[in-house]
Amino acid sequence: MDEPFGSLDEVTRERLNFELLRIHQLRKPTILFVTHSLSEAVLLADRVIVLTSRPATIHTAIPVAFQQERTESTLLSTEYLHLSAQTSGYRRAGRHRMKRLVPALVFVVCVLLVWELSVRVFSIPEYLLPAPSVVLRRLFSMRAGLPAHVGYTALESALGFLLGTAFGIILAVTFTHSRTLELGIYPYAIALKTVPIVAIAPLLVVWFGNGILPKVIVAAIISFFPVVVNATKGLRNVEAEAFDLFDSMSATPSQVFFKLRVPSALPYLFAALRISSTLAVIGAIVGEFSGADRGLGFFIVISSHRLETVDMFVGILMSSALGIGFFYAIALLEKIVVPWERQTDLDVT
Repeated sequence: MDEPFGSLDEVTRERLNFELLRIHQLRKPTILFVTHSLSEAVLLADRVIVLTSRPATIHTAIPVAFQQERTESTLLSTEYLHLSAQTSGYRRAGRHRMKRLVPALVFVVCVLLVWELSVRVFSIPEYLLPAPSVVLRRLFSMRAGLPAHVGYTALESALGFLLGTAFGIILAVTFTHSRTLELGIYPYAIALKTVPIVAIAPLLVVWFGNGILPKVIVAAIISFFPVVVNATKGLRNVEAEAFDLFDSMSATPSQVFFKLRVPSALPYLFAALRISSTLAVIGAIVGEFSGADRGLGFFIVISSHRLETVDMFVGILMSSALGIGFFYAIALLEKIVVPWERQTDLDVT
């Protein structure tokens, strides 16, 4: 059967899916069902075959085993969601990931080539704009001292990110359950966000000293606001029909929160975490600008005082690499925790 229900509306298609299941249970025929719908494949199949792009070959075979008989309630079950998420990890073409990386790599190579050629052709002094080759040579020659600065900034960023995330989630849960508290606290959260972080950092150094604590607080302040906004929106972005379903099942408030609101909020939360993770790196470095004896911010400031432009570019490069690493670490965690948000452009049978 080659996409027999593909042209139907969703309601009719669902009805015919369950009718096909009923016929299969009565007559037990062997059915080869071709579909581009991942949810349809998981609902109907005992085994899902994922094909590659043309020329089509079998990419993988995934067994689908439900513990209970498949009915309309199956579509709302956690088991169905997990099986769909597991299957969605297999992309139609194994080369898609490389195809997404190629444009970025080509762009970076082109920028570096133009940069390198411009410096050499126009004889730009090194103290104004060093060539990428010079920066990379300097980077590899600093293997002894630079990792300590990177590790210290990474620690500050991670602690600040965790603190800001925890504070943001607590505020989001509070706002979700109390409109009064939201109206009272939210304006101050906005005010804190609008204050320039470079104005707050020196005060924190005066109050808490020159150690790690003020940098962690700066990173937390700059990273918590996206978490508050997105988590609040996610916790509230639940359809009324879902609440009605949980009410009909006599769900407790805690069950509604953890089984309905939290899964709904996770995609919004991780979208905020990807942003906040990079902001935390910026916050930690800004904190180091105000007072530190180690870290990438300290390294960049000392290099600027000595007019060591190459070292400044090395510090900037490592700061960018640290932020990118945080971003993709959160993206990887999202794929594990929220697998149902993956794209599902599959050819399955």
